[in-house]
This record gives sequence, C-alpha cells and structure tokens, in this order.
Amino acid sequence: MNRTDSLPNSREPRHPIRVAARRAGLTPATLRAWERRYAAVEPRRSEAGQRLYSDADIERLRLIKAASEQGRGASSVAALTNGQLAALVAEDAIESRSGLVDRVGQGRSEVEAARRTALQAIAGLDGLGLERSLKRSCLSLGPQVFVDEILVPVLVAMGEAWVAGEMGPANEHLASGVIRRLLDWLLGSLAPESDGPLLVLGTPAGQVHEFGALLAGIVAADSGWRVAYLGPDLPAAEVARATLGLGASAVALSALRTGTEEAVAEEIRALRAAVPESVPVFVGGPGASGVDDSPAENVRLLADLNGLRTLLRDAPAPQSA
Repeated sequence: MNRTDSLPNSREPRHPIRVAARRAGLTPATLRAWERRYAAVEPRRSEAGQRLYSDADIERLRLIKAASEQGRGASSVAALTNGQLAALVAEDAIESRSGLVDRVGQGRSEVEAARRTALQAIAGLDGLGLERSLKRSCLSLGPQVFVDEILVPVLVAMGEAWVAGEMGPANEHLASGVIRRLLDWLLGSLAPESDGPLLVLGTPAGQVHEFGALLAGIVAADSGWRVAYLGPDLPAAEVARATLGLGASAVALSALRTGTEEAVAEEIRALRAAVPESVPVFVGGPGASGVDDSPAENVRLLADLNGLRTLLRDAPAPQSA
C-alpha cells in the first residue's frame, strides 16, 4: 500500500534512484536499505527494470530523514503517513531548539565514549566486547561518523601504541581480527544493488595491509557505488585485468606501507597505462606519497577518506540499468 498523502500528480514516478537520493539528502545505499528493510517507499520500475521515484516518494524520504536526525529510528516512523511524519518533524523541531547545545555535547561524548570503550576492550583482550561496542556505535551513529570519528582514530591509536611498545602482538592480532570481520560485515550491509557504478579496490603489489582499502570500500558503498574488493598485494596487470573484465567505472588502491613509495609509483604508472583514460585511478595512503598526480598522469592522490567521498560523488555516473 502506498502511504503517501500528497496530490495525485506528485505520485508520477519519474526520478531514477540517484536523483531521488540526492533530492532527499540520502545516499542511494541508504535509500535502498530503507526501501528493503522498512518499505519506506515503493518505487515503480521502468520497462528496463530501473527504479523510478515520484515527488511524493522524495518528500516522504525527506521527512523520514528529518525524523531520524532527531533520534527516531527509521523503522519506527516508516509506517506513518506523510501528514503524520510532517507533524512529528515539526514537533521535534520545536522541542529541539532549546536543547541543541546539549545534544551536540552528548553526541561528542558518545563518540569519545565509543573510542574509549573500544580501546579498553583491546587492552583487555576482550574480542567479543570490542565487536559489540563497534557494531553498536556503527548502528547508532551511521557509517560515515563511525568510520571517520571512531574506527579510524582507534586504528591510529593502535598503531601509535604498537610503535611505542605499549601494545603486545596478542592485543594487535585480536583487534585486527575483530576489525577485519567488522569491515566485511559493514561492506556487505552497505552493498547496493546492481544499478550503481562499480569501483574496483585493492592494494598494489607488495602492500599487504588491507584496512585502508576496506575503509575505502565502505565509503564507496555508503556513497551508492558497488564494490569489487580484490584483496591485497596485487600486481598492476591483475588489477587492470579485473577492472577491464568487470567494466568498472573507477579503480582505487591503498598503499599503507612506507618505504615502498618508488615501487608503488611504478605500479600505479603501469595500471594507468593498462586501463582506459575514461576510468579514473585513485590511490591513497602513506605508501602512495611518491605517486605523480599531475594532470598529465591522470591519477588522483587521496589525502583522506573525505577526498574519496568527494571524487566518487562528483564522478560521472553511468546509465543505470
């Protein structure tokens, strides 16, 4: 049943998913998740099988997003009509004006508490506690805040403790195993359906640390891209073969190991020569600092995950099927 209560002409389905998501202020991945899990909207399909959303669908998604931003779960409001949603959002807006400063402080406290809990679990070799804490934070705060403000700082703190001799191998191995499973879970949870552009991901030859590439995959999936994660330590010829074989829209590599900058730069040059100019090549991480990202080379060097978000958002989207 369609629960929208707007004018009839607003129900005309004419917007593809990327347009609908942008107008609603969502990522395509979030829109799909709300549709699949909560039946928040019920788009029609074109003759080619492409989702098409109406203006009323988009307005409904905006209202659900506004309600969720006030702390209401999308699952708890998805059954409301648009009129009921609008009234609820207006009520929350009035209530929130006096408590904005307090909520911002609470949000920051939640992030800091989540980091502290994770690091305490690592120090105590509490793998189950670490996994539960990280999953809870991810579900509560959303993928972008979780990755940027909790997971990356925890990984940085782990690295610093390791260098300082304050973390033993057992702690590092336990934490790495938990985080690796968590990244696989999150990447699978965010995976869009087949109508998104495809990003090929991995690490260059000689680079065995996967977390940077997996985090990039999560950013891409959360931005509405499909992800083909190839794994670590792949020569340029293999990355190119996969990119061409899958018809990927872009390829991104992560190089975390320092002291290998020249070898990484050579791999990126080989990859750039092996894939079409129309396929962007992105590379990030400390080991990529020697890569030539001049316009003539047509390679983009990423400073951080936000840089990847921007590039993926601005990349031309292929026609959806």
